[in-house]
Amino acid sequence: AERTQQDPMYKQEMLGCIEASKKDKGFAIAAANAITALVRAGVTFNGADLRGIQIPGADLSGGFFDCANFKEADLRDVKLNRVWMRDANLQDG
Repeated sequence: AERTQQDPMYKQEMLGCIEASKKDKGFAIAAANAITALVRAGVTFNGADLRGIQIPGADLSGGFFDCANFKEADLRDVKLNRVWMRDANLQDG
């Protein structure tokens, strides 16, 4: 989380990993770790297009996902304690 705050390129790499999980389920573990670290670093995902992301087991606790689109996302075993998800789309498809 600390590195994410200090290095913008690292943050972009982690966001890229999350994006790659939409097309390749082989990125699921890396994407889950990436979004967990980004949330811990205080990155917000309000209004984000997260359709189809694969993040099983991620910890989104304390994160901000208002109006985010999680349609068809793999959210199995994701921790959602104290998460802000006002008007988020959680449809299976």
